[in-house]
Amino acid sequence: MFAVAGAEPVLEADTPDIVRRGDGAQRPDRQATRRRRRWCARALDWTLRSKQSPVCPVRIYSCVPLPVLGTCRSYIRPEEESMCGTLPKEIDELMPWSQRISLGDMITPGNWDVERQAYFLMEEAPWPVSGRILDAGANAGGIAIYLQPTADTIVCVEPNVRYANQFRFISSHVDTGKIEYRRESLYKSHKLGEFSVILMLGLIYHFRYPQLFLDCCSNLKAKRFIFSTQHTPGGNLILRNRKDRLGPRYNHVMLGWEPTQPAMIGMLKDAGFVVDKVVPAAWKDGFTNTLYLFCTLEQPFRTDIESISRLFEYEVFT
Repeated sequence: MFAVAGAEPVLEADTPDIVRRGDGAQRPDRQATRRRRRWCARALDWTLRSKQSPVCPVRIYSCVPLPVLGTCRSYIRPEEESMCGTLPKEIDELMPWSQRISLGDMITPGNWDVERQAYFLMEEAPWPVSGRILDAGANAGGIAIYLQPTADTIVCVEPNVRYANQFRFISSHVDTGKIEYRRESLYKSHKLGEFSVILMLGLIYHFRYPQLFLDCCSNLKAKRFIFSTQHTPGGNLILRNRKDRLGPRYNHVMLGWEPTQPAMIGMLKDAGFVVDKVVPAAWKDGFTNTLYLFCTLEQPFRTDIESISRLFEYEVFT
């Protein structure tokens, strides 16, 4: 890996990866080494361009794209291990990480720049992202951390136990005083009370029935919603399965649906939403999704959300 000591970056990713051949002999895996060096360089570039000056020394662990990542490898010189305390081991045990979160003198090894995404939401929203906020499918709670200055309370709902453990680790290192983290099904969100703003970021393409999911969203107690999705280009009303783009490295027969922009807007309107603003995000560095939609709820779609929540409590593409 590399460290940032003062303003001088030191690359420490020069040890080649090793793979075993069929006969048991070892050889350098030059392709994996090149991948790792390239992603180390990207993470280094992000660190040097960060708004906050890094606390010295800053360690960034395993800046390797998640599909390539098997286990976390820190690449720390033995004489520097004492500077790192117990953090490297704890970060390793919670792998893989999706969100990139600053922990003061550490940055978690995710690809998603949650600080940048949070500021993007606050800048692009046509109304304040404040008050009581629901972040559904919150992952490790990274976006909620950076929304705390404008929020009264942020309720994070996440069914994945690994992400819940990551949040527990993060909360021991940064202030999460305004965050209420709940590990439970997203289909139970209607029981959590009223909110000023609800975030549904990167969720719709994980569900087998995207229109039904939006219908359920319209029955939540809020007037302002922010949706984001990976979308497929084109002007037709089309849903394309993500398997076409993500390829064979994922085991699911289907991986959820990517709508075109007109299809996404149409589904939101059909669920009772008014689309206030649409922001295509392309494939921005550190962003997960390519389309952001800021919506106001006009008329909830009439549905039996209690029955649906019981039926589809565990229905999700992971």
